[in-house]
Amino acid sequence: MTTIVIENKDTFVDDGELSAGASALDNFLQNDFLPVWGSDAVVGMLAPFQVRAANPSQPATPTEWLLSLHLEVDRPRTYGYHDKTAAGLPWMRIFPAIAENEGQTWEMAAAHELLETIVDPELDRWATLADGRTIALAVCDAVQKIMVPRNGVKLSDFVIPAYFGFAGPMLRGALDCAGLVHAQGEMLTQGYNQLRRGNRIEIIGDARARARLHRRGTRLWKRCLKNQPAFWRAIRCMTCQ
Repeated sequence: MTTIVIENKDTFVDDGELSAGASALDNFLQNDFLPVWGSDAVVGMLAPFQVRAANPSQPATPTEWLLSLHLEVDRPRTYGYHDKTAAGLPWMRIFPAIAENEGQTWEMAAAHELLETIVDPELDRWATLADGRTIALAVCDAVQKIMVPRNGVKLSDFVIPAYFGFAGPMLRGALDCAGLVHAQGEMLTQGYNQLRRGNRIEIIGDARARARLHRRGTRLWKRCLKNQPAFWRAIRCMTCQ
């Protein structure tokens, strides 16, 4: 079993809200996301998943994935990103204050990071669409401003495998959980995709995402770095700020 522990470092989120958010994310995984993605999720062999809230009697352990909430932002103008723990396991960092300023809930930001980490933890998966374009396997970016309410908690919309051209049916006639996407590669308002052209990555859709492509340490920056030859990766690490 893969356990994801939500830990509140220093934010305004209280214990009750943390526990309710963990329960909502767990139910969302079990009832909405995993039944649709199944074996197409790269870490499917580690299922089943469980999401829980950390507490003094049950803190996070080195064998668990970590999703932590922070007050201090260490990536400018971002409400969440994922990294690795000292043990090499996924570590998702969420900034609730920034999420709220962007009109989102911390649970929505957490769902976005968690779902994308489950499908592509190493930021190296791509899919070729029917029209020949190759895009990153990012399951929330194209619909990133769409909320999916579950039991009073607002969570993140996501696209399904058929959106990327994988085998499988549509979901209630659509290609996303909210039922708003109907074509491969389609992006909703303020959504975006990462388009690969050889060793180059272009951002299509939301213009604000283009800035993150060149902002050191962001998810887009890391994916771009992985797509470069070794020589250019070294140059980019030295020069990109």
